Amino acid sequence: MAQLLSSRTFLTQLAHVPSTEEDRLQTCYLGLFQASLLHLQYLSAVLSKATQEAEEVQEKEGEEDEEDIEARVHEETTDVETAISNLNQLLALPDFLTVIASLLNHRDHNVQRRALTLLKAKLESLSALPPTNLILQFVALTKDLAAILVAPLPIGAGRHTALITQQTGSFL
Repeated sequence: MAQLLSSRTFLTQLAHVPSTEEDRLQTCYLGLFQASLLHLQYLSAVLSKATQEAEEVQEKEGEEDEEDIEARVHEETTDVETAISNLNQLLALPDFLTVIASLLNHRDHNVQRRALTLLKAKLESLSALPPTNLILQFVALTKDLAAILVAPLPIGAGRHTALITQQTGSFL
């Protein structure tokens, strides 16, 4: 998927999509974006489990199997992250904000951190102020950012998430 979303031919074809199909295309982007984020969450869980099992099992053969799983998960994670980054650029701002708002309230701090990173990238890519109705959506996100800053996070996650939250909040 990441290769397709990076393909010059594919992107050129998208530029010639009739405006009547734009809404349908945005709906597809939104679905792909959400599915990619869920897949990333799944990969994170697989990696966590593999790491935990590797710590529990000290046999040489088991460690090699776990390392192989970890390598494959890292490779697939990189592909999914590239796809998410590309979809972030293609997804219309209102749909993007809706997805990000729900992800900022997710129970998994890794998903929240990913949402913060995507929001920061989207804010950095904006060349002009969005329309008033979208500014209100951005303002609503500041409550979510504040909640993330004050919420207790797992050890080691707090500083990184707090830094991203503060950087993202500075754009708003």
